Amino acid sequence: MRPRESCVDCKQPSPLTETNYTLISSRYGWRVRRTKLPNGRAHVEWRCADCWKRYKASSAGSSSEPPSGKPPPKE
Repeated sequence: MRPRESCVDCKQPSPLTETNYTLISSRYGWRVRRTKLPNGRAHVEWRCADCWKRYKASSAGSSSEPPSGKPPPKE
């Protein structure tokens, strides 16, 4: 069995699933955010559905950069 993820905000453990792909399904609604640390290593943050909603509504979750990583087109 794979290790369970935990929400970075509320520390709730993820439900037991076969894969992490199942966590991000509409059934569970967990989300993962991947960033790079200053040393260049990848870092992932898992959030449960409720914490993801709060994160997206906060200024920390809003960004002028779209998910593709490309800057928005100039009008």
